[in-house]
Amino acid sequence: MAALEARTIDQLVARNVAGIAVTAAEAEALTPSIDRAIAAGIPVITFDSDAPKSKRLAFVGTNNYNAGFTAGQAMAEWLGGKGEIAQIEGFPGHPA
Repeated sequence: MAALEARTIDQLVARNVAGIAVTAAEAEALTPSIDRAIAAGIPVITFDSDAPKSKRLAFVGTNNYNAGFTAGQAMAEWLGGKGEIAQIEGFPGHPA
């Protein structure tokens, strides 16, 4: 998946898009493509998953603790305080 995502960024650079927003699930694999975009004058922002070693302009993320807590409160309310719930954090291949 990272190779496809990197190739897509490179294709967007070739098309000279105005900007790129990307979730960098595999940061090391995407860093060179992000840096090429920046070198070409195309602003890149990462969201949800960062590429901190890249030259991206900014990272926008969620406070996962607060998001999980809020989700748990909402589920408890929906269940009327009775029942069982499970929250699963992350997805395979995603850095914790």
